[in-house]
Amino acid sequence: MEISPNLVQLSIVALCATGRRTIESVEELCPDLLFLDINMPDGDGMAVAKAMYANRARAPRIIFTTAHAEHAAEAFEVEAVDYLLKPIQSDRLKRAIERVLDLQKAGEHAPAPRMIAIPVLGGIEMLDANSIEWIEADGDYVRVHAGTRSFHFRKTLSAFAADFQPLFRQTHRSYLVNLDQVVRLIPKPKGEALLQTRSGGDIPVSRSHRHVIEDLMPE
Repeated sequence: MEISPNLVQLSIVALCATGRRTIESVEELCPDLLFLDINMPDGDGMAVAKAMYANRARAPRIIFTTAHAEHAAEAFEVEAVDYLLKPIQSDRLKRAIERVLDLQKAGEHAPAPRMIAIPVLGGIEMLDANSIEWIEADGDYVRVHAGTRSFHFRKTLSAFAADFQPLFRQTHRSYLVNLDQVVRLIPKPKGEALLQTRSGGDIPVSRSHRHVIEDLMPE
């Protein structure tokens, strides 16, 4: 992988061929950012990331660069900033690095955003969970809405809720909503309601989930 100087100013402090040497270099040099492959001669990059994750106070931000899409979900268990599939496109690389810079501005040990690996044509796309407005069920699939974009992929609504509590709240048997993305509450007859999101989505609130509205009301 080559990093163009036109993308962003980076100083490469080490190139490591093995997992053991990677861990040693991180301990010696304390870099801010680590590009890490999954396949390594003496093991796998995920094991390296988990070893560093155990000492998060000194761990660098990690961007995985790999040809293997199936490890994306596991990557974010160790708070990877991004997961880039080879061949890596320059715009995706630039966005990943900019995300690292934003985290540094937020604070030295600010937590990485919670990312969702979404299957798309030709690979996967990493989506910041906080940007999602709502999720609706479609059998064994869900449709995820983030602004004007939506993604349809195989995952049940209950599994999604379990993975991302307390970010999303259930307002209906078929809907989860990010309350931080709600801009308007519209009362409806029989104790029901609609929640309107920033992009204009209308999310139903059933009577059995009306308690969610209390979290939107001023104290």
